[in-house]
Amino acid sequence: MNKIEIILLSLLITSVFMNVILFIHTNRFKKIFGKLFIEIDKLQKLLSSSTSNLDSLLKENKNLWNQLESLKKTKTNLLTVNQGDKVICKQSLSKKKDNHTFEVLFECNVIEATEKKLKINAFDFTSSDDWANKEKQSVINYFQDKWVDRSECDIIMDQQHIRDTKLNDLLNGIEDSN
Repeated sequence: MNKIEIILLSLLITSVFMNVILFIHTNRFKKIFGKLFIEIDKLQKLLSSSTSNLDSLLKENKNLWNQLESLKKTKTNLLTVNQGDKVICKQSLSKKKDNHTFEVLFECNVIEATEKKLKINAFDFTSSDDWANKEKQSVINYFQDKWVDRSECDIIMDQQHIRDTKLNDLLNGIEDSN
């Protein structure tokens, strides 16, 4: 055998050996990647079902937010103090002559309403103080046409107030639709 034949034979053996190694590695890669592709398919299916679940949860979340906003608006309308409403105001008063201090819970009508203040007229009060209860009319007269902070007053939620609020909501809804 000459040198060329030996080189050719060695190249042939090397080529066969390389093909065998390539075949072995290809089969290993197929097994490994085959398992990987199966797992990828499983994840895609899981993701697809999760996406549909997520879509339904997002729709439900949006509906709940809309309901919450509606309830907030209703609450705001119910708790808004307007002219003509009745409120209660807790005040600490003192008698100047003897520096006597006492607590009074006034029931009042709202005469005027601004963003931060209410002008109110007291029509009744409750107090545990004997002097205040003896001088009822004087205490009520003191609390006529007084401006107080809105934060000092709480609205009295009677049936008339609830009816008026619902009627206003209905009328505003009709006006909005026109």
